[in-house]
Amino acid sequence: MKEFSTMKFAGPGAGAPASKSGLTYAEINAKLAEIQAKLFDSNTDERESETLNIEYEKLITELEQTPEYQKEQEEVREKWKKENEIPNKEAFEKVLANLKAMPEQKLTAVFKRKPELKFILKTPDQLLKAHVNDFKQVSTQNLILIEARALFHNMPAFRRDQEQQMQFVQQLQTKIQQEAVKQETKPAPPPIQATKKVVIKTKKGGGGGGGGGAGFLDELLAKRKRKE
Repeated sequence: MKEFSTMKFAGPGAGAPASKSGLTYAEINAKLAEIQAKLFDSNTDERESETLNIEYEKLITELEQTPEYQKEQEEVREKWKKENEIPNKEAFEKVLANLKAMPEQKLTAVFKRKPELKFILKTPDQLLKAHVNDFKQVSTQNLILIEARALFHNMPAFRRDQEQQMQFVQQLQTKIQQEAVKQETKPAPPPIQATKKVVIKTKKGGGGGGGGGAGFLDELLAKRKRKE
C-alpha cells in the first residue's frame, strides 16, 4: 500500500496532485525561488550549498511531473511549432525533392551516413506505425538545419506511449534551435579593403636611369655650348 504522501489527487478541491514533498505546483516554484536566493547569498557556505543543490534538483524533478508544468511545456512547444511551421515546410519540400532526384547509388550513401533521412520518404501515417527500433537507430547529431526542419515537419503526433519516437521529435526541436542560433551568431565576413595604388614619383633632373635621362642630356649640351 502506498504512503499517503505519495498518492496523487486530481480532484478540484486538491488544486493539484500531491508530489513526494506534498507541495503543489505553486509551492514548489516558491520553494525553488527561496533556494535560489540562498544559493546566490554570499553568506551561504559550501556545505550548505551542496545540500541546497540536491534539494533543488529533487524539486525540479517533482515540478516536471505536475500537470501544470506539463501543460505549460505543451503550450510552449505548440507556440514554437506554429512559429516555425513555414520554414519547416519549406525545408521539407526542398530536402524531399533533393532526395527524390538523387541516383540510387548516391541515395544509398546518404542514408548510410544519415539513416534518419529515410523518414523524409515516409508518410506521417507510416511513421506513426513504424517499429520503435527504427527510432533507436537514428540520431540528430550530424543533421544540418534544413534537414532537422524537414524531419520535424514530417513527424506525426505520436501517442504518449511512443516515448522513443517523442524523444526523437524533441531532439529535432532542440537541434533546430541550436543550429538556428549558430546561424544568427555567425560572424560577418571582414570588409573588403580597397587596394592602395602606389605612385612612384621620378626625381626631376636625376642622374640615375629612367626619368633622369633627359636632364643628363640637357646638362651635357649646356657644357658643350660653354666650351664653344
